Amino acid sequence: MSDYNKGRDRTAFIVHREGLPHVKAKLAGKEQVTVAFLGGSITEGAGASAADKTSWRALTAHYLRERFGSSRIRSINAGVGGTDSSLGAHRLREHVLSVGNIDLLFVEFSVNDGSDWEESIRGMEGIVRQCRRLSPGTDLCFIYTGSERNLAVSGRIPLPFTKKWPSITAFLPSILPPAFMAC
Repeated sequence: MSDYNKGRDRTAFIVHREGLPHVKAKLAGKEQVTVAFLGGSITEGAGASAADKTSWRALTAHYLRERFGSSRIRSINAGVGGTDSSLGAHRLREHVLSVGNIDLLFVEFSVNDGSDWEESIRGMEGIVRQCRRLSPGTDLCFIYTGSERNLAVSGRIPLPFTKKWPSITAFLPSILPPAFMAC
């Protein structure tokens, strides 16, 4: 555990939000659901033994297909190594929204974000604002895995933007206990 988390009440990071209402409603019916993954190399699958089988993105898509049926879940990999949320905001339209309606967008730039706190906030807000404007029915889930490097530089993870957007779900798997391993 990093010094950042020592002695902290982990439940202080839990904020009940609106959840994922649009995708939940579609999954309750029989409609197809499109899930997109926007991020850097971790989202792309770097470091996984098999990027399209064992990365967090592939495992999440696999879980959704197993739970709701393979024919109902369409998955889009918009992970590009070495990119941060600022580049992600620029890539969102071309790499994600151009393929059609997106029901659920996972966003993960935690390793590449963090060295410039203000820039990270601008990038994340750019993603949210574009998505809300161009695809208002898309639920967003931000994945934060705080790296030691990011926490050492800023002592925090870029979460404050979620205060402006109560419909955003933020998930911190490295901080939350296993019981909270869902958006």
